[in-house]
Amino acid sequence: MGTQIHLFRFVALAVALSLPLLSGLGCARRFEKAGGPPPDAALKVRTHQVAPQPFRETFAASATIMPNESVIIKSESEGRIVGIGFVEGERVEKGRVLFRLDPEKLNAALKEAQAAFALAEANRARAEEMLKANAISAQEFDVANSAYLARKAAVDLLARQLEDSVIRAPFDGVMGARLVSPGQMVGRLTPLASLVDQSRVKVEFRLPERLAPSVHIGMPVALRVAAWPDEAFEGQVSFISPDLDPATRTLLVRADLDNSSGRLRGGMFARVDLVLNEIPDALLIPDIALMQRGDKTFVYVVGDDSRAQLREVTTGPRVSGRVLVLSGLAPREVVVTEGHQKLGPNSRTDAS
Repeated sequence: MGTQIHLFRFVALAVALSLPLLSGLGCARRFEKAGGPPPDAALKVRTHQVAPQPFRETFAASATIMPNESVIIKSESEGRIVGIGFVEGERVEKGRVLFRLDPEKLNAALKEAQAAFALAEANRARAEEMLKANAISAQEFDVANSAYLARKAAVDLLARQLEDSVIRAPFDGVMGARLVSPGQMVGRLTPLASLVDQSRVKVEFRLPERLAPSVHIGMPVALRVAAWPDEAFEGQVSFISPDLDPATRTLLVRADLDNSSGRLRGGMFARVDLVLNEIPDALLIPDIALMQRGDKTFVYVVGDDSRAQLREVTTGPRVSGRVLVLSGLAPREVVVTEGHQKLGPNSRTDAS
């Protein structure tokens, strides 16, 4: 009986000593649970709503502006300048008389040639009649005929030289600096003045080999110059070289632009943006929303229930921190841009 009493007291003492320990362990577990988020707590994230907007994918290149047409007017005949029909900087039309050379010597030479031609023509006619009557040989007729043709050619040549003494504008344009003065003697191919047509301008630039399949005639370009940095001049591709430069592996491309305002001038340095792709209702999202896993790209999409779901997307080019989404998203869907590192499938979110 005494032994039982002692055993009972020992068990009671052991239970009394263990109660504080068990109580502390329970408190520690409750404290541990209180220190972390609840199992379905909403996680703070930043989001972006997808909305259709215009998109342009461009390639930038440097270029020099060239006039549509530019020529140095030169004399085709020798002579003395007796008339100038324009003022420097004046706009002239095609066919406008620009210079006149003294025609007196050419007129005299032409009259002489015409007289010789008339005689040769008469001799040929007589020779033809005599040949029909067998009065002369065929060889003698050939001599008369050759003299006729030579005299005729001399008349045609002098008539053309007389015509060339009046120098006309070959196309519509603006006259440049005059290089000769009235009374000055000029020879063949003497530069007289410049004529420039800048109603349209051209720009030439080069594309890397990888873009060769993407360019085609009629593609839009936007051109900017230092004189008007905030304005883009629109044009179109008008020429594509059939082959690449073997030294640089680049493709020569030319674009034409309207310049009826006259603000663009030949020789200006320009920046050309070739529009490779233009989508009026593209889906663009911040590129920080993307997550790369292997060779696949994902985003977190937040539904109406504020839960995030992982979605695979196909992307295109990136422009200024934004990326074009080709597939995987629809307009008005919401993607996570910050905080997606702590999300998991079906996580609740608290967007800001």
